Amino acid sequence: MPHPRTLSDVTNDAITAAAISRASLARNLRWLSAWWILRWSWLGEAVWVIYLVDVRGLTLGQVLLFEALFQAVTLVAQVPTGLLADRYGRRPVLIAASLSWAVAFVAFGLAESFAALLGSYLWFALGMALMSGADDAMLFDTLRSLGRGEEFARRSGRLTAIGTAVAAGFTLLGGVLSRWTPLAWLMVASGLFGLACAVLASQLSEPPRERAARTFTATGRSALGRAWRRPAMRWIIAVVSLTQIGVEVIFVVSQPVLVAAGAPVWSLGGFYAAILLGSTLGGWWAGALGARLGLGRTMGILGPLSCLALAAAAGERLWLFPLMLTAPFAWSVLFPLLSDYLARRVPDDERATTLSISQMVVQVGGIIATVTIGAVIDREGTQPALAAASVSLLVLVALAYWRWRAAGELEIEPVSPGYDGPTRSLEAT
Repeated sequence: MPHPRTLSDVTNDAITAAAISRASLARNLRWLSAWWILRWSWLGEAVWVIYLVDVRGLTLGQVLLFEALFQAVTLVAQVPTGLLADRYGRRPVLIAASLSWAVAFVAFGLAESFAALLGSYLWFALGMALMSGADDAMLFDTLRSLGRGEEFARRSGRLTAIGTAVAAGFTLLGGVLSRWTPLAWLMVASGLFGLACAVLASQLSEPPRERAARTFTATGRSALGRAWRRPAMRWIIAVVSLTQIGVEVIFVVSQPVLVAAGAPVWSLGGFYAAILLGSTLGGWWAGALGARLGLGRTMGILGPLSCLALAAAAGERLWLFPLMLTAPFAWSVLFPLLSDYLARRVPDDERATTLSISQMVVQVGGIIATVTIGAVIDREGTQPALAAASVSLLVLVALAYWRWRAAGELEIEPVSPGYDGPTRSLEAT
């Protein structure tokens, strides 16, 4: 006959469950760190535009059109995928994102027609949309449940920095391999990185969080309304989104710009590794710069500074190349600070959705910028288009930054309460 359970038994079971939960969340940080570091790695970063233009016969304007359509698909899918992560969990969404990238890489390398290339490119967009918001939400929720929520910006920035450094290594390798290996092979082989990320994501555990019984529509409307009604949230998203436009344009145009400046194709891996190194340094120092300078000063310096990258590209001189690193450096500092700023101001069941909204705004700006710049490049040439883009972006960044400062919420606030029950029990063990 079983003995009746005592209060001590119940207490011990609760302590054991909390310890198991804490252990699984600690393992989360290891698996998620490995996923975060590997997710952007592939072998074609330095040559993919050359691959589309020289191997598949596209024009640079068509490549920028691909980018605009990529942004459009990501825009449409961004908030729905964030809602999926908030409703069904971050883990299954991250697995789906990784598998999407694996399929897209293989299709991108094998495609020969314009339609097939575009289809594979848009499959990348779906993977990007699935990933955006769910990644930061998984990290934020895990850290907060472990009682370490204040580490988010520093850890996010440093994981991104390490991941960028690893991606730079594979970029350099891909550039070297392009001397002997068909460019299409490099794209197909990169699908292995997506498969590895899917395996890593499958090992994650869902952190405890508050789940509200709301429909997708209600959650999306609430998250959008919150981001729009609070001027501080609205304008800080605008500042950082404008900064990313510079990064996106640089990553597309730098290959033909460097070739026009006299760099051989086989050397592009080294140049792209340097661009990724600039991003690595930015991510590594994000938490430290935000803490030392304050969020307001950090944004005020790095937002306008990022516009120098487009001006340097317009010069089409190799000695101007170091200035092209300002955009990836600034973006890698500002994005983890933005994610931290937003994550602390929203409830659990809107976190991934809100972070996806910030990415959605980026896609809108990216669509407008890439279509406009691509059209001007095809009509007027690369140099005047990039010079005009640099000046325009500087004006818009300055305006958005001024409006954000006027809202008065200049610093990151304490972690939002969210789902406090499991957090307290975990901290007590």
